[in-house]
Amino acid sequence: LRDVAAVDAFVDAACGQGVRVAPDVDVDAAIDACRCAGFPRAALRLARHFGPVEEAISVLLDDLMDAPAALSLLAELPPPRAGRALAVHGRSLLREWPRPTLDLLLTRLVAPSARNKLPPPLAEPGGGFPVLGFMGGDEGQLGLEEVVGLFDTRPGWLTLLLERIHAAETPQDARTPGR
Repeated sequence: LRDVAAVDAFVDAACGQGVRVAPDVDVDAAIDACRCAGFPRAALRLARHFGPVEEAISVLLDDLMDAPAALSLLAELPPPRAGRALAVHGRSLLREWPRPTLDLLLTRLVAPSARNKLPPPLAEPGGGFPVLGFMGGDEGQLGLEEVVGLFDTRPGWLTLLLERIHAAETPQDARTPGR
């Protein structure tokens, strides 16, 4: 696997951009081989084409060190798959790109009817991240108990997450002192 052209030709063929790959090709083994041999972009192409997407997220985080791309890919997933991917990769995402990850978690944890009450995204001024408010629907929502464990080394971020959830789901008059 040291011939870049041969690896690219194999990936092109496997992804349908050239000669057909034999049906007995083990795509998981090919992804692993590409990762081990130092061809993470080839592994990523295979993982994105054949899935599961969780493998592509793993390549982005572990091999390419691209947390923004991993989080964007995760945000595209339907709720149940996004929840599973967050359960697997949430710690890494919180470590590498905490603010946008927290924004994504907020959209997954806050009931859809309360999302319009969320404070502005936590992204840096002038930055922003297009995930906030993107994922909807009640099916596949992560439970808070499933998320708390992701913050075992970041208790301050957990506190912030819980405060923001509370602010979004508490009626305004209940937050006003003296009422």
